[in-house]
Amino acid sequence: MKQILRLSEKELPGVIHGYSLGGNAFLHLLDYLYQFPESILLSPWFTRIQIDRPIFIIGPYRSGTTILAEIIASHPSVGFFSYLTNVFNHSPVLSYLTTRLFFKIGLLDLELISPIHNPAVPTNLLSPFECESLWMPTRKSLWDDTCTDMRLDAGFSDPKFERNLRRLIQGHLIVLKATRFLNKNPINSLRIAYLHKLFPGARFIHITRDPLETIISHYRTAGRVEAAFNADPKIQRIFRENLHIDMLSQRIRVNGSDRTQCLNREHPLLGIANQWVEMLQAIRESIAPDPSIALLDIRYEELVDQPEVTLDQIWEFNDLTGKMATRISAKYSKRLNRRTAVGLT
Repeated sequence: MKQILRLSEKELPGVIHGYSLGGNAFLHLLDYLYQFPESILLSPWFTRIQIDRPIFIIGPYRSGTTILAEIIASHPSVGFFSYLTNVFNHSPVLSYLTTRLFFKIGLLDLELISPIHNPAVPTNLLSPFECESLWMPTRKSLWDDTCTDMRLDAGFSDPKFERNLRRLIQGHLIVLKATRFLNKNPINSLRIAYLHKLFPGARFIHITRDPLETIISHYRTAGRVEAAFNADPKIQRIFRENLHIDMLSQRIRVNGSDRTQCLNREHPLLGIANQWVEMLQAIRESIAPDPSIALLDIRYEELVDQPEVTLDQIWEFNDLTGKMATRISAKYSKRLNRRTAVGLT
């Protein structure tokens, strides 16, 4: 059994155990079979779960979205998608119970590691994760090469996808015994109006960081990840074909992406910089026509220099104030430190 689970995975330093299992056929079959009894047996339970003011963390890559998600997710009232959701995205409850069994008998482990893409944020299989693959059915995702504009506005509609998304969120709220849902995903910067339509009470936290620091960090991190993944043909196949990860390619596509690709051919740093601009423009264009969208702008530098003040703003914005929030702020105020500024060659 252990060998079956590891069939599509080869351990790699800096990658959590279980991440590349998203390409494992056995687990996908298990997820597919589980969805039917889960739908029948747990349907009444699902209907009672209200998705109350979900929290979406947005902003360009390498802006501090990951550490911010970890902080908010540590609140016991908050549920979220995890790396495990990348494997099981049809049966959140039964698959969660099954993998808890896998952890107990040693088929999977929950050891915290320093991931290769973000060494400062310890991670395991149940840590918060974007789960961008969930957006594949919209055909406005990384997986559709024919899509030239990945933005989703309030006019977009896909009832089946929306039902599945709500059910998946409800399942995570059930298993994590949470009342609020959190999702950190930079690409959701292109979906603000659509997410606001689905969840009118949603809260959006937009975090930005010094542009030069962000762009250089993206470039260097992407290079480090690419070098690690490309060192082994099997790992390369899993991450590129099954998980569609190629960090140095331009993942974001909006109107004007031709310019990004042109700049990228001149030098990847220029392509990343133009992508940064496009993401910020998409955010501003989404919120400008609709003042009812609840959006909080924060800066990464403020988060690390004045963590308790900044986190107090975030807790209040999300109606999560209280003793637990105060304890979390105190804990992370000791961990958050401004990183050494990147240097240019």
